[in-house]
Amino acid sequence: LVSTAKFTAASADGSVDVKFTFDGTAMAGRSVVFFENVYYTDKLIAVHADIDDEAQTVHIPLIFTSVKDKDTDSHMSLAGSDVTLTDTVAYRNLVPGKEYTVRGTAVDKETGEPLTDADVNGNSVTSSADFTPDTADGETTVDFHFNTKGLDDTTVVVFEKMFYGKAEIAAHEDINDKGQTIYIPSVKTTAIDKKTATKLTLAEKDIHITDTVAYRNLVPGEKYTVTGTAIDKKTGEPLKDDAGKDVTAKASFKAEKANGTVDVEFVFDGSTLAGKTVVMYENIYYNNKLVGVHADISDEAQIIYVPSVK
Repeated sequence: LVSTAKFTAASADGSVDVKFTFDGTAMAGRSVVFFENVYYTDKLIAVHADIDDEAQTVHIPLIFTSVKDKDTDSHMSLAGSDVTLTDTVAYRNLVPGKEYTVRGTAVDKETGEPLTDADVNGNSVTSSADFTPDTADGETTVDFHFNTKGLDDTTVVVFEKMFYGKAEIAAHEDINDKGQTIYIPSVKTTAIDKKTATKLTLAEKDIHITDTVAYRNLVPGEKYTVTGTAIDKKTGEPLKDDAGKDVTAKASFKAEKANGTVDVEFVFDGSTLAGKTVVMYENIYYNNKLVGVHADISDEAQIIYVPSVK
């Protein structure tokens, strides 16, 4: 990479600008030192070529990020809740002792548009942080606070830019980078009585209900646990069996794909439950952290009816 400038010296002392124009997209994390030679009638008369001279050096920073949900400590967030995402921004090749600003934007991966927060009048989900590094290489964090209401089955990618003053000096905006990605699962369920293959069950001692839990947007290859609770629709409280215990069920599974189903089987004594309407609530956990919920008291798909005859 070379550049030249011709000039006529108006006095013995002075300065002249030499402009370099080049593609720096592949040079992130590198430092460039500019050497200069002065010629008079093609004869070399002056040189400045000090590889360690900071005045001759331009540093091209590199940043990359890894985002996690603060509550789940994973790349998954719970839908319909207030969440905090912590984006750890690793930087390389900054000038120590200078103040920098990191500005982040949460982006909907499907649309490529900034994510909006229903709780803040539809404004974009953004955040920023100022920091002064002690060393050229290090890390800083940026926290995003927003509500995930209505964001079931949404994949969020966090984009980051770094500024020195008003000048942008680095960016990490890869829509396909899993390290920058947060998954917000959705959960739907369908409860069926195993004996009748319908949504009606007989008030008897041995009731078997199969609740098929359909999930979307989990992280494939990971292990999850589903816990279910049968709810008395009239009271909104957990259903009790004849021993006075909550009617619950549990299943563990490995998500081979982001979208799939898992069956949860409820087995309980319902001989005194004639006339009850039962709703099956389901939670999905990853590493004991809640990442998915389906708890709609009015959802017909979750409901089992126990008829009574008089």
